[in-house]
Amino acid sequence: MVPVSAPPPRKKRRGCLWGCLIVIVIVIVFVLLAGGALLLLPILFPPTSDNLSLGSRETITSETIPASGGTLVVEDSGGVIDGLTLEVPEGAYDGQRNFKISVRPIEGHEFGADFNPATPLIHIDNDGEFAEKPITVRIPVRVNPDEFAMAFYYNPRTGALEGLPLAELAEDHVTVVTSHFSDLVVSKIAWVLLEDVTVDTGFEPGYDDWQFTNYGSTIAPGGHCAGQSVTAMWYYYEKKLGANERVLYGRYDNNDYGYGTIDFQQDDSWAYRFASVVQKERIDWDHQSRAFFKRMGQTSDHLTWNAFAYAMQLTGEPQYAAIYSNSGGHAIIAYKIEAGNIYVADPNYPGVSGRFMRYENGAFLPYYSGANATTISEAGESAYTAIRYMAKSAMVDWAGIGTEYEKMRAGEAGGGVFPDYTLTYLSGINETTNEYIWSPVPETLELSEEDTAAPGEQFRGKVVFRVQLPTTTFQATLYEGTREIEGYSNNAENIVILQTPLTTGSHDLGLGVETISGEHVYFTDF
Repeated sequence: MVPVSAPPPRKKRRGCLWGCLIVIVIVIVFVLLAGGALLLLPILFPPTSDNLSLGSRETITSETIPASGGTLVVEDSGGVIDGLTLEVPEGAYDGQRNFKISVRPIEGHEFGADFNPATPLIHIDNDGEFAEKPITVRIPVRVNPDEFAMAFYYNPRTGALEGLPLAELAEDHVTVVTSHFSDLVVSKIAWVLLEDVTVDTGFEPGYDDWQFTNYGSTIAPGGHCAGQSVTAMWYYYEKKLGANERVLYGRYDNNDYGYGTIDFQQDDSWAYRFASVVQKERIDWDHQSRAFFKRMGQTSDHLTWNAFAYAMQLTGEPQYAAIYSNSGGHAIIAYKIEAGNIYVADPNYPGVSGRFMRYENGAFLPYYSGANATTISEAGESAYTAIRYMAKSAMVDWAGIGTEYEKMRAGEAGGGVFPDYTLTYLSGINETTNEYIWSPVPETLELSEEDTAAPGEQFRGKVVFRVQLPTTTFQATLYEGTREIEGYSNNAENIVILQTPLTTGSHDLGLGVETISGEHVYFTDF
């Protein structure tokens, strides 16, 4: 008898379940990959504006300039930028730099009747390196006697124009000064159209400037007018207009604690340190402004007025103005032109509208202010007789301001630049050594009456702080709210001890640190 074999095992039917899952997984992977590619597209291929219609790019020349500096002259007989000249001073870069110059013809634009391109779009590429010293660029262009001409940066991503500081205007060239390069173009307009121009950029003191006064700081003892002005313009352009964020004035009053202390600027430490760091590290005002002024030569008031008028009319944006007196320079924001007046936001007078530089009969009248508010209070205002158009970012690392802003938002403004100090509180006593124990101060310090007595019965009901700044002479001041409790200069060990009695409840305590130089004190932190 043939044995009956066992039936084969029954096969499991996969039906639609597995097949559909595989299809779904494939679809999901495809969607994720496609979505990732879409997210990467703006990074790999940044969108460009159609404000300029451009022809094909033509490379004109490429040349390496050594660290010792040099002059690059475009030799392109019959070419549209034949004779274009770059003068790179020694020390502008820490090593040799290759400059590659190309052009693209401008075939159309969306900038209106005031924009009349007299050159192609000129691209100067040096790998985006920011120069430590200003570079002079002489651009060949034909200018009729009844015309004014100046150069503008063009941002291909945003489609925005931005003026460059004007050093010279002749019948066959325009000379500008800058510390960085991108696309640029020279535009012309009739002189007569700028004589009685009225422009309001929308920038307004009390809304778009900082709420604190320029008294200077430990790292910018002469004042931080440039840092204060440029950061306000940066915020206005990048954050208020670009990201639809709230007005700047008062936004960082008392940092991010949310208490309204608009008339007590000591606690605006984030913003104050931000302006000072940009002044010292990103602009280097004391050296850069003098170098720019020297490179700009004897630019006439007539050219300067028209540079402000043309730039503000064409871009609709506030502009950076540098002014000079016998005692030094000062930086302010030009935001409106009306009836021969260029209205300015002055860091020495925050929130004050109605201040202006007056232009009459081809010349500016003196503008009165000071290097900082302390100088004004001690010696009165100075007459600033030399006024120069500095545009917006020609002498500023614009991207670097954004970096410093993010540090400020994280509470790290000035770290590694301002002198470091240590703040501790008396928390106990070592029973073995009988030495006091000093602990770091947290944002919120909760103490019971017994806690305060831990270092000794004499401290019951009190909180005691210790400030140490070993590298310089300084003073520290303790506040409750905006009321000063006590303040002292450092002792021989470079220490300040401050204390205050406490009552049951919450106390808003603040501690200001200022360095001392001669008869003056300078803000370090709060």
